[in-house]
Amino acid sequence: MQLVHMTEKINYDIIPVTYCRRCHSLRIIAGNGYPDYCEDCGSTDLGDELIDEWLAEEEEIKKDKKIYGRNY
Repeated sequence: MQLVHMTEKINYDIIPVTYCRRCHSLRIIAGNGYPDYCEDCGSTDLGDELIDEWLAEEEEIKKDKKIYGRNY
């Protein structure tokens, strides 16, 4: 049995992540015949972004919650 080694590294920064537009969670469940949905809030309103863009939005949300006391 021969082991196969990956010779090139995968740049995960260029692969979009799917997130919930309602609560901004990355916990998305594939629906198995149903629409994909957010495990945290149940929303099917999903978006795709690069991880760096998602992280920047997450920081803004955290900043808003800290300054304005907003809960989503």
